[in-house]
Amino acid sequence: MTTTLTITLESHVMARLQTLADERHESVHDLAVEAIESVVRRQTDKARKRLLDLIDASQGEIGPVTWKRDELHDR
Repeated sequence: MTTTLTITLESHVMARLQTLADERHESVHDLAVEAIESVVRRQTDKARKRLLDLIDASQGEIGPVTWKRDELHDR
């Protein structure tokens, strides 16, 4: 599923963006999508790394399972 995004840029920024797109033989649209997806991907990667670091730093231990499923749920 895609969603439309409308942005307003200063004319000098848009001109530079168009130049970059032309140099890369890409459309401004494709260049913008690539940049936005890259930012989102980096944030996701950072969040994943922070979570894994927390797991590694955790002092918690998982002991042996001493219960049965039926004991947890009255049926």
